[in-house]
Amino acid sequence: MSVSNRFIELKQSPNPIMVGHMTCARDPFTPENPQGYLNYGTAENHIMMDQLLPKLNQPITLTADHLPYGALSGRPDLVQNLKVFFEKYLNVKNINPEHIVLHTGLSATCEAMSFSLFDKGDMIMIPTPYYSGFDYDFTMRFGCDFLRVDMPEESGFKHDIQYFQNAYKDTTNKHKIKAVLITHPHNPTGEVLSDKFFSDIVDFCQENNLELISDEIYALSNMHGQKHKSLYQYACERGLKSHLLYGMAKDFGLASFKVGFYYSEDEQAVEAMKSLCYFHPVSSHTQELLKDLFADQGFLDNYIPSLQKRLSNIQTRLIQELP
Repeated sequence: MSVSNRFIELKQSPNPIMVGHMTCARDPFTPENPQGYLNYGTAENHIMMDQLLPKLNQPITLTADHLPYGALSGRPDLVQNLKVFFEKYLNVKNINPEHIVLHTGLSATCEAMSFSLFDKGDMIMIPTPYYSGFDYDFTMRFGCDFLRVDMPEESGFKHDIQYFQNAYKDTTNKHKIKAVLITHPHNPTGEVLSDKFFSDIVDFCQENNLELISDEIYALSNMHGQKHKSLYQYACERGLKSHLLYGMAKDFGLASFKVGFYYSEDEQAVEAMKSLCYFHPVSSHTQELLKDLFADQGFLDNYIPSLQKRLSNIQTRLIQELP
């Protein structure tokens, strides 16, 4: 049997992040292989393994309840612990644990959003530069489009509402624009968005009847010890329909665990996202490990400051040693 036309089309536009990852994995740089590849295209957190591994290697107890098909969108004991984590560390208030939805990684979450919340040809505004994986996650299989909002290099790519206003004004397909996607802190620049931009982007969305997707996967990975301020929370307080994204790959360095979280106060959106968990469920064993991790407040209270201190030290070292 020959492959489908869908697959042929997908293969012709491969995800550049995965192409780079596989190239580096096949021929990695080592002192013995100086012509091998270093991967500068994939954001992986390797600096906290000494704290994570002892925690993750503590024994867990599986029961008969873990073996059958369970709550595919998230086990009740885990989502209850996530409620506490989101409220204490991400500063998202009044979480309804029944609205937390798990998928196998944030890429799967984004693709589930593309399928269940947007129609083919609908547009999402996104500031550039941005994480290039979003192109694959949102646009490749289910046909969302991005309206790219260029942040000028001369300003350090700093977010400014005027560029969103200009891009919106200049497009001829305003009726197709459904949402704005913001990553905060920003990937790849690391910008922690200002209170003024929070206000401006929410005003902009409300004026143009747009929803807000707030990707906060780097919420705790700042280099200056600031307490995270959630754009999602701010938007909700202003009455804007919003969607929160978070995952385990960045702050916690658990990329291979493949766990992404979606949250919204909108019941219809949550129902739609839960329906996709049939295709993207997280194993009960992984969920049990995460339940114990998020239950350990002492571990989290030590881990997060350590992460931020190490990030700051790495930044300082790079600045001093790179020409």
